[in-house]
Amino acid sequence: MHLLDVIRLATRNFRNNRLRTFLTILAVSIATAAILFLVSFGYGLQQLTIQRIADSATISTVDVTSTANQSIITLDQNAIKRIRQVPDIVTMARDIDVAGQVQAQSLGTTVVHAIDSEYFVLADIQPMRGRIFSDKETHVAVVSSGFLVQFGLPNSDKSLGDTFKLTYNVTQGNNANSTNIADSIPFRIIGVVSDDQTSYVYLPIADTQKLVSGVPYADIKVQATNRSTVINVKNDITTLGYNATAPLQTIQQLNQVFTYVQIGLGALGIIALIISSIGMFNTMTIALLERTREIGVMKALGAAKSDVWRMFLAEATLIGLSGGIVGVLLGGLLAFTANGALNILAGIYGGQAATIFYSPPWFIAAIIIFSTVVGMITGFYPAKRAANLNPLIALRYE
Repeated sequence: MHLLDVIRLATRNFRNNRLRTFLTILAVSIATAAILFLVSFGYGLQQLTIQRIADSATISTVDVTSTANQSIITLDQNAIKRIRQVPDIVTMARDIDVAGQVQAQSLGTTVVHAIDSEYFVLADIQPMRGRIFSDKETHVAVVSSGFLVQFGLPNSDKSLGDTFKLTYNVTQGNNANSTNIADSIPFRIIGVVSDDQTSYVYLPIADTQKLVSGVPYADIKVQATNRSTVINVKNDITTLGYNATAPLQTIQQLNQVFTYVQIGLGALGIIALIISSIGMFNTMTIALLERTREIGVMKALGAAKSDVWRMFLAEATLIGLSGGIVGVLLGGLLAFTANGALNILAGIYGGQAATIFYSPPWFIAAIIIFSTVVGMITGFYPAKRAANLNPLIALRYE
């Protein structure tokens, strides 16, 4: 018997028992849709989280800080020289943190970050208004929106170009006493970072380094040549005695966590698919009982055991395949609808639109193949029973 004849005979039962076949395919579809929906949710959260914590620059960055006891190992110029000797480093950006007293529309204190301009890129700091400064510029500032609110400056584009004066509160070395150092030249605001909760300001490190000389760096960001060298750079810096962390390691750890989450969510869907396979087994068993005389006639006319076996197996496989395809479409529709509803809610409450559900193409193909294989396995026993029926007994079956 040719393959087309096997498929034609297998699909004939679909037409003869439409409701039962439809309900069986629907059960498989719902289970498959559950797998797609749940695991896509896990993939979507993974992709969204990783995109939020790393881009092309930060993912190849190593953050360097001093040890807990700064009297032993401190981030100073000597540390810069030692770290520069580590292979596979492209660039470095320094950060000096001091307290500052600001004189603008009102008086108050803020946190001053004196940084190299490359620090903005390596830390993925992007102003919501204005721009960042270059290393060649002097007495310019990028401030947080919380800084504008604290010192009575307009939290809008009107703040760009406004100036303020700054006095540094410096504690050097192990000296418990702090020193106030005033900068005589006012700073001009050229950019604003979105952060309403915290007041801070970024200044060019060249403007402050002479005034706050002797203050150690709070941290140093080091960019490796590429992702493959990040861990080596991090380990080499750690060997020097400094604390070093890499966002890439965090991403790798998150990937492991999300893998377990996806396995857990997928297991729930697989349980539903196994339950639906019981219904598929029942459908195939009933089909065997209903077609016992037909099988006897086929065997009496010369049909081989393999022909009968293939016919029943093809029917079960087609049910699994149909359920997989319909389930993927149904799961995709549910994910699209849920994602749209969440984005509408985010828009109402002032959040940002995001893609919460994501399904890699290989995963969609794997789901369809998996449901097809489940259908094939479910139909194996009924197909074997049908193939082994005695034609004489089958013809007498009522």
